[in-house]
Amino acid sequence: MYDVTQYLDFFDFSPKEYRRAFSPTLTELNAPKADTTVEVRPPELSDLENELLISARDSANPKRFEVALERFFNEIGFRCKRIGGSGETDVLVFEPFRFIVDGKSTKTDSKSAINFTRIKRHKAQNDADFMVIASVGFDKAVGRDAELEGACLIEIQALVQLLEIHRAFVLSPFDYIEVFKQTGVVGPNKITEFGNKYKAQGATIAKSLTVIENLDFQGRTIDEIKGRLDLYCEQKNIRRITREEIIKHLSFLSSETLNIINCIDGKYSLRFTPGIARSRLKSVLSKVSE
Repeated sequence: MYDVTQYLDFFDFSPKEYRRAFSPTLTELNAPKADTTVEVRPPELSDLENELLISARDSANPKRFEVALERFFNEIGFRCKRIGGSGETDVLVFEPFRFIVDGKSTKTDSKSAINFTRIKRHKAQNDADFMVIASVGFDKAVGRDAELEGACLIEIQALVQLLEIHRAFVLSPFDYIEVFKQTGVVGPNKITEFGNKYKAQGATIAKSLTVIENLDFQGRTIDEIKGRLDLYCEQKNIRRITREEIIKHLSFLSSETLNIINCIDGKYSLRFTPGIARSRLKSVLSKVSE
């Protein structure tokens, strides 16, 4: 005899009527499938940077790029309107400078040909001083032609960079005009050079704000102010402000234009609370840049 107890789990000893058949039932074969339907939701509205990048490549819908360009120039302080249509410029900027903007959307990475004759005709029709052409990018040959034709070819990434600069420093159209009056291709490298100038100004203003933060209504000598600033910079883990820089900022803040601090007998003090002094500095500078 053989011991089969170890195999009992392989056998069903229940009554026949309770046994489960090996064959699957029809219901099991036709089991309902999981719902794989994907809910389609309308895309969220893109911010202006994304809209510029997307519309510049949407060559099937040129109007979209025109609208994005109109939004861009309004955003950075110009007054403009979209015209569009056959035989017309895309966007006319009319204040504080007058120039036309032509958008060239393309699915490729660069435009290899531009009809400068037609765009120059649009420029004359609108009594514009110069012309700006925007696209994803431009071939080198087209860039050379633009220099001869007196046209500014601005790449879409350059426009995005200008928006970033604008939101950081809130510049005036009178600042931006030097970008759009250039001839040839204006790419990100040129915008970086443009922005560095204002980053340096921003750093100077930041130091003036730091000086204000370390003054109050009590008169203090330059050496006393230097000691307070050294401690402040050490605590904030920022670069120290030199004595020469402190003198320059004190002179700037005590000027007739700002008149934020007093200087009496070689001692400097605030004329306002630090919070109001900071607001006054920002307010005066914003009015000067208008």
